[in-house]
Amino acid sequence: MLSKNCMLFPMGVNLHGAIPSVEVMKTNLSLLDPDYNDSCKFEISQIFHCDGFLLCTNKDQSRFVVWNPCTGQTRWFKLPKCGMFKTDCRTFVLGYDDRRSCNHKRRYKILSSYQRGNGMEIYEFDSDTWRNILGDDIALGCETLFTWSSKSLKGNAYMFARRVGTNHGLFLLRFDFSTEKSRLLSLPSEWDTSFEATRLSVIREEKLSVLLQLFVTSRIEIWVTDKIGNETKEALSWSKILSMDWSSNTEFSFFTSFVLDEEKKVVMCCNRHIYEDKREDLVFIVGEDNEVTRVHSGVNTCKENGYTTIFHYVPSLLQIEQARGKRKRGD
Repeated sequence: MLSKNCMLFPMGVNLHGAIPSVEVMKTNLSLLDPDYNDSCKFEISQIFHCDGFLLCTNKDQSRFVVWNPCTGQTRWFKLPKCGMFKTDCRTFVLGYDDRRSCNHKRRYKILSSYQRGNGMEIYEFDSDTWRNILGDDIALGCETLFTWSSKSLKGNAYMFARRVGTNHGLFLLRFDFSTEKSRLLSLPSEWDTSFEATRLSVIREEKLSVLLQLFVTSRIEIWVTDKIGNETKEALSWSKILSMDWSSNTEFSFFTSFVLDEEKKVVMCCNRHIYEDKREDLVFIVGEDNEVTRVHSGVNTCKENGYTTIFHYVPSLLQIEQARGKRKRGD
């Protein structure tokens, strides 16, 4: 799936030919903004995927929506701009409590965290309430980084973090929605803060992959975990899948996104080139041979916060639990 121009575009990837190819569908998936009566579309800023649901935020993070594109169902949320709901550099991640409720359904929750801050709140779908997370000593002793790269896997949230008061040593922070506790997990090595890009991606809803690029170098490495779950302790087993040398004209930015085909050892990245007041988004396909295939996905016309992202979407027919038992179908 490609997120571009504040909309979503299904895409197809062919890795079987001599030259890899990408086709971005012309038909887009978008949401009408319920706050407007003139068929105005909701301008998507960030997207987080879990269980076939998409959690989409808008630019000022005053509102967000949980959306199932397959069924059209939505659940909208509004947040006040005061109190504990600060909106600066805020990230929302969707997950679930794996301890089934009395009706044998997953209990979905939303974790809210802040870039370079240790404040966290959680929202429960079934009770329709927000609350602060208290007593999580690990989360309180860390600051989260690159929160826009946070991912949900098997109901848990994963994000980059480092210990408060240090400028080195990068970890993965896993938040367990069932226990509402955090745990620090190791990365392939003790990475310093001098990096150009650090990104997470999910493989087949079973593994995490991480992209690492050191500062002022063209070396990029893609690592993959073994199977990861709640029983995973501090030490993760990582395998290096790809090691690439990139020229300056394919340099990654902080907002680069990627997906990995582990079997074929091919990575697809999305990045932006800016020239002559135009912002052109490209999809790069790179394999073990270090050959780069560039696919133009067009000019991005979203004026603000319009970074194009690529992510692996697994469709689902699951129903979104509504407040007070109501269900709402998108237009």
